[in-house]
Amino acid sequence: MPTISRAKAWVWADQPTAPNYTPSTNYQYNSGRGINQISRLGVGQYQIDLPGLGTLGGMAQVSAYNGNHYCKVVNWVNINGTQRIRVNCFSANGLPVDGRFVLLFYKEDRSTGWNDAYLWADQPSTASYTPSSSYQWNSKGLPNTVRRLSKGRYQATLPGLNIPGGTVLVTGYGAGSERCKVGGWNLSGSNTVVDVYCYDVSGNPVDMMYTLSFMTDVGLGVSLSEEPRPLADAGLGVTVSEEQRYGAYVWANEPTSATYTPSSTYQINTAGATNTISRSAVGNYKVNLPKMATSSSTAALVTAYGSGSEYCTVQRWVSDGGSGTNVFVQCFDRSGTPVDTQFALLYLTDRPIPLVSGLSGAIGSRYRSASNELTFVEFGGKLSTLKLNPVTVMSSGTTTLKGTFTLDLDQGTQGGDFTKGDIWWQQETTVQRKMTPISGAKIVNLGVTDFNQVTAIQLKDYSYSSNGINGNNDATNQLVNGDVFLVYTNKGNFTKVQVIQYGYDMKIQWVTYHLGPLYQVLGNGYQMPEDVAIAADNQTAYVTERSGNLLRVNLSNAEHLNAAVVAANLRAPHQMVLDEARRCIYLVEYAIPGRLMKINLDNGDQTVVVNDLENAIGLLISQDLRYAYISEQAPSGGRVVQVDLSTLQKKVLVQDRPAPFMMTWVDDSQTALYLVERDPADQLFRLDLLSNALQLIADRLPFRPSSVAVISPGQLLVCSNSVISKVSFGFDPSGPLLLGIGFVPKTRITAAGKADTSVDPAYFFQVKDAPFGGTLPININHKKAYDLGARYYQILVDGVVRNDIWSDYCWNAVKNEFELKTITPSVLPLAGAGVYYSIRRPDQLWYNAYLGSLLDTTNLTNGLPMHSIRIDCINDLGAVLLSDTVQILVDNYSTIAKLGTPTLSDGTVTDQVCGVLRYADRSRQVSIALTASHPTNSATYSFNLVKGLNALSAFNLSGPVSTAPLLPVEANVDVLMGDCQIAAFVANLYVATTAINGWGRLSVYDSSAQVAFTLVPSSVPACV
Repeated sequence: MPTISRAKAWVWADQPTAPNYTPSTNYQYNSGRGINQISRLGVGQYQIDLPGLGTLGGMAQVSAYNGNHYCKVVNWVNINGTQRIRVNCFSANGLPVDGRFVLLFYKEDRSTGWNDAYLWADQPSTASYTPSSSYQWNSKGLPNTVRRLSKGRYQATLPGLNIPGGTVLVTGYGAGSERCKVGGWNLSGSNTVVDVYCYDVSGNPVDMMYTLSFMTDVGLGVSLSEEPRPLADAGLGVTVSEEQRYGAYVWANEPTSATYTPSSTYQINTAGATNTISRSAVGNYKVNLPKMATSSSTAALVTAYGSGSEYCTVQRWVSDGGSGTNVFVQCFDRSGTPVDTQFALLYLTDRPIPLVSGLSGAIGSRYRSASNELTFVEFGGKLSTLKLNPVTVMSSGTTTLKGTFTLDLDQGTQGGDFTKGDIWWQQETTVQRKMTPISGAKIVNLGVTDFNQVTAIQLKDYSYSSNGINGNNDATNQLVNGDVFLVYTNKGNFTKVQVIQYGYDMKIQWVTYHLGPLYQVLGNGYQMPEDVAIAADNQTAYVTERSGNLLRVNLSNAEHLNAAVVAANLRAPHQMVLDEARRCIYLVEYAIPGRLMKINLDNGDQTVVVNDLENAIGLLISQDLRYAYISEQAPSGGRVVQVDLSTLQKKVLVQDRPAPFMMTWVDDSQTALYLVERDPADQLFRLDLLSNALQLIADRLPFRPSSVAVISPGQLLVCSNSVISKVSFGFDPSGPLLLGIGFVPKTRITAAGKADTSVDPAYFFQVKDAPFGGTLPININHKKAYDLGARYYQILVDGVVRNDIWSDYCWNAVKNEFELKTITPSVLPLAGAGVYYSIRRPDQLWYNAYLGSLLDTTNLTNGLPMHSIRIDCINDLGAVLLSDTVQILVDNYSTIAKLGTPTLSDGTVTDQVCGVLRYADRSRQVSIALTASHPTNSATYSFNLVKGLNALSAFNLSGPVSTAPLLPVEANVDVLMGDCQIAAFVANLYVATTAINGWGRLSVYDSSAQVAFTLVPSSVPACV
C-alpha cells in the first residue's frame, strides 16, 4: 500500500450496545473515503475500523458522549490497510460501562509555517524521554519530549512552537480505568510546554500513558495550501467566505460565568465568527459556534482543564437555530457529580463553508479567468456574479506607534483593549524590542523594499507566522528605516506596514485591505434561467430559460427587460456550448423527446442535431466538433452518452447514475470531464473518456449541486441550490516540492523513515526497509518552486540549515557541451538565518534536473530518532512560499563479520602456521564460529564453504542479522572429506548493510571474513 502521510477520520459512536454497526454518515468522516465501522467487544469495550487509513503512527483522541461516564484509547494499529482503534469506557466509579463516545484519528506531516504537534506518551514512569518518532509529530520538524514531574504529573515540551494560544486535547491510554487531562499550556522560550495530570478513580495521582494534541488551527490532515479565510457580509441577504479548513475551538476558562466570550487568543472559528459560552447550571455549559455546520460530517471533543481530578464530556451538539451550532458540555467531579470547571473544546466539520449562501437556486455557471469571477444564474430569476478577489481598503495612514502600545490595523486605532489589537510594539528592556502579533494575528517581514510595489493581491501569497520581528535597539534590529512587514489581522484582513523612523516611538505607514470574495446581482427578472455562457469579449452573455428562450445579455446592463431573444419555443433548454467561430450555440433540452439543438446567433435559426434525447441536462462538445457528451435523466436511469456527430451513433459511457446534471472539461486536453450529480447523491465525479473510469472527487456537497467550474487544477467552484462552495481535492499537477532521495520517491519512504520500492515490483531500483546513509541526492521540484515565485531555497536537517557543496553538469549553449558547475550556498540579505541555494531556472538544462543537494549524513546520529529533512523555498524578499518535509532513518554503521578458528570436537585447533587441522577419527565434528552483526540489525549475511575448487552447497547459509548470535557451522569430518584423505577448505562470510544512499547500496559499510584450513590425518607427518 502507498505510504499515508496525512489522514483524518472521526466517528460519533451512538449505539453503545449494538454488536456491529455503521455510525451515522452525518457524524462520521474518513479522508480515505472509507465507511467507518464499530464493533462491541464486551461491556464498555469497542473496536473502531477506519478503512483505507492503515498507517504507522498518527494520533487518536476520544471524548465520552451524553452521560457521566468517561472513555479512553486502548491502542491503535494498522490491519491490512485499515486503522483499527480500541476504546474502553468506564462509569464514574471505574467500572466498565457501555457508553457513547466521539473518536478522532489523524496523521500529519505539515511543517515550518504551522504551529501544531502531537505525541503518544508511552513511558509513564520514566523521568525524561523522547516519545517514539513514529507516534509523535511537530510541525517544526523538532522532536517533542516528555518529563515526569511527580507521580501522575507530566510536562510535554513542544520545541519551536513559540506561539501563544491554541488548544490542547489529552486522552488517557491503556486498558485500565485511569484518566488524564490537560493541566495548562504556556510559552517557555521558543517552546510550548503542556502540563498533564492523571488520576485513578479515587482522584489520586497515578502514572499512566496518554495521548496529547496541540493545535493552533483546525487544519488536521489537510493540504498545506488550505489557509483559512474569514466571512464577510456581501449585502443583499447573502454572505460570502472562502471555504478551506472547517472547525472551531475554545478554551472555556470562566467556569462560573453566566455568559462570556473566551479570549480571542484561545479560540478560533474558521467562518470568521466569535464563539461564546454560557452556563445553565453547575457543570453545564453551552458553547455557541456561529456559522459552523451541525452535520455532514461533524465531531466535538472535550478535555477538562486544571490540576484537579474533574473530567468533562460532550452532551450533544445541535443547530443554534441559525447557521451555527451549539455544543453542550457537562463536567463532573471524580464521583460523577456535576461540578464547575474549565475545559478545552474542539469542533470539526468537513462541510464546506460556502463562498456564497442564501442564493435562490444557483444552476449553470461560467468562470471568467480574465476578471477572476464566476458568473452564474439563479433559478429564482437572477443573473449574478461572484468576484473572488476584489480589494477594499479598510484603513490606511501614517502614525507614530508608541512603545508598549498595540495597534488595531483594521481600524487604525492605537492602544485600548489588548485583545482587539493586531500588533504590539513590545519593549522588553531598553534594548530588547519586538513587533509581536497578538490576538490571533500573524506577521511576516519582507525587509527593506519598495512599499508601493507590494500589491494587495500579493499579500495572500506569503507565509505568515506568529513569531514576532526582532526590533532590538542594536545591530540585530530588523525594523530599520524602510523595512516593510505584512500582517494577517485577527479579523482576516491583510496589512502592509513600512517603518519610516525607527525608535521607542516608531513612525510607520500602513494600508489594510479586505480581499473578497464579493457577490453581486447583475440582473433580475429572468424566467427560470438554467445556464449561462460568456463570449470572448467578456461582456456578452447568453442565458437559457426553462420557459423556452435563449437570450443575449449585455453584462453591463443585464436586467432581463434589456435582454434580446435569440431563439424561442425551445423545450426546457439547459446546458449550452458557445461556438463563436461558427456563430452558433449548441444546447440540449430537458424533455422526452429532448433535442440537441444548434442555434444560429445571427438570425436565430434552429437546427435539430439529435432528436431522441431523454431529459437531457448537461452538454459538452469536443473542439473538433466530432463528439457531443450529454448527461440524461432518463426514466430508465441517469447516464452519460457520447454522440458521434457525423454518424449520430450513441455510446453509453456511464449509466444507472442518480440525477446526473451539468458537466465541464477537466482541462484543455478534453480527455476527461467533471460531472455533478444532484440529490440524493450530491456528489462530484471525474469521468475519464479514455477508460470510462468514474472517480469520486467530492461527496457530501451542499444540497442539489448543479454545475462545476474549474479555476485551477484541483480548485473547483460548485454551484448548489443556495450556495457556491470551493472544492479543493488535493490534486497538484506540479507534484510535491520534495520529490524524493535518489531513485526513491518520497511516497516510497515509509513512516519508519526507510525506503521501500518493493511494493512496485516492476520498478528497476528494488529495496525494502532500507535506511539511508552516506551522501544523499535530495531531489526537489525546481519548476514548481520557480512557478510559485521562489528564487532561493534552504535545506534544513532537524531545523539546522545545511551548507553542503556539490557539482552538477549544466548545458553551455555557447560551447555546445555540458559544463561542470560547483553548487555552493550563498549568504543573502534575506529574512531568516543561514545560507541559500538558487532555484534552477526553467531556461537552464541541468543533467540531473531535480538535484537539490548532495547531503552528507555521516555527521548525523544513527538509528532512532529519525531525522527531518525540510526544504524551504523563498522569494526575493525572503518570504517562505512553500515547504516540504520528509523523515528518514539514518544508518551509517559498519557491519561486523568474524570467523573463528576451525576446531575439532575433541579440542584440536587448526595449526596457525601451516593451516593444518589434524584428525585421528573421521567421526569428529569440525566447528567454525560465526559472528555476523550490525548495531541496528540493518544488514544481511551469507556464508559458504569451499572444498578445493568446489563450493559445498550443503553449507550455504544466508539471512538477516539479528540480536541473536549465529550458531557455529558444524560438519562431520567424514562428510567433509568424502573420498579424500587430505583436503583443503576455505570458509567465507560476508555481511552486507541494507542502507542506501538513494542511488545504490552502501557497500562501503560491508565487511567480510575468510579462514582456510586443511584436514589431514594425524598419521601424516607434521609440516617442517
